[in-house]
Amino acid sequence: MNLKNVRLNLWLRLILVFLLIGLVPLVVTGLINIVLTSDVLRERVINDEQASVQRKANEIQRFLETTVDDIRLLSQSVAVREMADTILAGSTLRLQPAREAVGVEFQNYVENRRIGDRRVYARIRFLDQDGFEFVRVDDVEGQAVSVTNLNFRSNELYFTQAKDLPEGEIYVSPINLFDEYGRIQRPFNPVLQYSTPVYVDGEFVGVLVTDVQAQGFLDLVQANLPTQATAFLVDQDGYYLSHPDSERLFGRDLETGIRLETDFPALQDVISEREGDNLELENDIVFYQNIAPPGQEGLYWALFSLRPLDDVLSPARQQQNTLILALVIVGAVVTLAAFVFARSLNRPIVQLTRSSALIAGGNLKARVNIQRADEIGDLAQTFNSMTDQLSELIDHLEERVTDRTRDLQIAADVSRQITTVLDIDQLLQQVVALATQSFNLSAAFVFRLDEKEETLVRSAGVDAAGNILAAGPLMNIPLNAPSNTVALAASRRQAIKVNEVTALPAPLADTRSELAIPLVLGEHLLGVFDLHAKESHRFSDDDLRVLTSLAEQITIAVRNAQLFAETQAARQAAEQASKVKSQFLANMSHELRTPLNAILNFTGFVVDGVLGPVTDEQSDSLNKVINSGQHLLSLINDILDLTKIEIGMMELFVQEVDVNAALDSSLSTAKGLVKDKPITIQTEIEPGMPIIMGDKRRIRQILLNLISNAVKFTTQGSITIFAHHRDGEIHLAVRDTGIGIPEDRAHMVFDTFQQAHDLVDAPGTGLGMPITKAFVEAHGGRIWFKSQVGVGTTFFITLPVNGAATQAIPVSLDVKK
Repeated sequence: MNLKNVRLNLWLRLILVFLLIGLVPLVVTGLINIVLTSDVLRERVINDEQASVQRKANEIQRFLETTVDDIRLLSQSVAVREMADTILAGSTLRLQPAREAVGVEFQNYVENRRIGDRRVYARIRFLDQDGFEFVRVDDVEGQAVSVTNLNFRSNELYFTQAKDLPEGEIYVSPINLFDEYGRIQRPFNPVLQYSTPVYVDGEFVGVLVTDVQAQGFLDLVQANLPTQATAFLVDQDGYYLSHPDSERLFGRDLETGIRLETDFPALQDVISEREGDNLELENDIVFYQNIAPPGQEGLYWALFSLRPLDDVLSPARQQQNTLILALVIVGAVVTLAAFVFARSLNRPIVQLTRSSALIAGGNLKARVNIQRADEIGDLAQTFNSMTDQLSELIDHLEERVTDRTRDLQIAADVSRQITTVLDIDQLLQQVVALATQSFNLSAAFVFRLDEKEETLVRSAGVDAAGNILAAGPLMNIPLNAPSNTVALAASRRQAIKVNEVTALPAPLADTRSELAIPLVLGEHLLGVFDLHAKESHRFSDDDLRVLTSLAEQITIAVRNAQLFAETQAARQAAEQASKVKSQFLANMSHELRTPLNAILNFTGFVVDGVLGPVTDEQSDSLNKVINSGQHLLSLINDILDLTKIEIGMMELFVQEVDVNAALDSSLSTAKGLVKDKPITIQTEIEPGMPIIMGDKRRIRQILLNLISNAVKFTTQGSITIFAHHRDGEIHLAVRDTGIGIPEDRAHMVFDTFQQAHDLVDAPGTGLGMPITKAFVEAHGGRIWFKSQVGVGTTFFITLPVNGAATQAIPVSLDVKK
């Protein structure tokens, strides 16, 4: 389930990434392009439609201008000029031929000027100075009208307006529906009449008139219109000249009042504009272009094309839709490519994941079948190669585990033997035997360096069967022995491996591989660990690593053995010296105490007057001798006690001890110690404390030592003795208000021959506290102290009520010299 989710998530992520990279920029670019081109396409379509209206208007404009050119050319034709000359000359003989020649000229114009299938001219005529038709050609007859059918046209606008014009000027009538007789023809046949005066040498001869069939160019308005388009042409007053609805035409002549302003009030004002444009209505758009009819300066017709806005913009929308469709198609292609590409990436990854899951489940035969010439293919090949290696490693795992277990077992065995076997020779023999057996070797040796002889001496050796090789070759190897692996390893201080041994003496003749590892501690060479095997290239890098570690342990063992031997020798020498010293001190103390006691006794006799009376001055001197002798005797006794403790000759004589009595006796002595000092002795002693078992004299000595120590370092103040019974113990304490013990010297309080106070004139040898501590601990008690410089010191003692033995017990002391 998890694998499926991972695969799906990865697939979706790849698709999303590809879509973000490929599709999103495409869509954004496409939308921007559509937005930016929308107005361009709209403008282009509108311009195209406007151009279409412009072309149609230009075509009508050209037609009108062509008819102007026709009447001008016709007025200057040879036939018309000759006819004018004839009329002006009044020659009757030449009048008819001139009329006929002009008729032929007019007939050619009527016949040949066409717009589509429709003739351009309905009639062409020439009116004389009085307005009488001199010659006329009709479209209906197609030839000159007979003289009998010619009429006066002197009242027509095309005559009255033209006769006063300068030569070359043209009058153009509005488009009208009237025939020659002033009637409106049905069906409608709109006519546009052109007239221009004819002069001969500046003298007015007559008026040339052409009736242009307007329907010919009006049909252009409705030709080739787009679907849903409505085109119409209006004159300068807004009357429709062309319109798909015939009921709306010619409102001027028909007097219907229908004009552009009626239908489109907003368009009426554009008639006077010369340039064309477009105008958007609510749902439509109107394109218009003005036409300037000849002879009507400043007046314009207007050509309109009305189309639904949606219809006009449909090409732009089609192009937009085409762009959108193209964008959708490209997006679909990109999406499909993203799906395909993501799948092409995802499938091999899924295969790798499934294969990894199979391998994790223990199926080491699982492989990835991906044949691709890219990085994924390389990854698959690497994965398969890794799986093969993993399979091979696991196949050999048991062997490797066995080897590592062996290595660890060897290390553990050697470590255990180093800590349990004190005999170095025995230890080395066991190590080489273990190495030979564990690594299936033919022989193993340990050589130790004899620095004096500069020789490597074999200390241990065994063969493949475990037999001790006590004699034989390689017993003693000089450090400078040539071509010797052991000597070379020693001199170079690095392991030497020989994969092909060519010659060794019996019983090592079958040796084919040899490994010699120096036993080096720091820069000091201790020996060489030498191993032999019957196989060539026997020692691998793993073997070298393990055996080097074993050699390091051997090095430590050898060095420890050396240090142990040196320590034992030094200790024995120190103990012997201490015993000699202690014995000497004991003897000397004994020898000093005997005559000193005699001196003190004799001096006492003298002071007491046994040998005769003495003066006061003599008595003071003798008392000083007695005091000095007693002090000396105390020092000798301390040294003697210390000596006995050190050599183990001091014993406690256990008996019942009344602690209260011992305290009273000690206090009596203490009061004498402070009689000459401003010090008060205070007590807080619990009465009736239980009898304890101990050495009465030594307990009293403990109390006196603590009190005298307090007196020694207290110049004034008080000394307080506390004693009470609690929890089966007697708790004693001596508190003084002396100088206190500095923190950095507190560790020296119980050291022999040490003073915790840095006072030159402090009396004593520094033995009182160590002896006191020894006596307290011999009774099964504890002693400790608390001190603060300038405030004082308190020593605490606990003595068990029933802790001491009922027989004599030895006293020992850990003396620091």
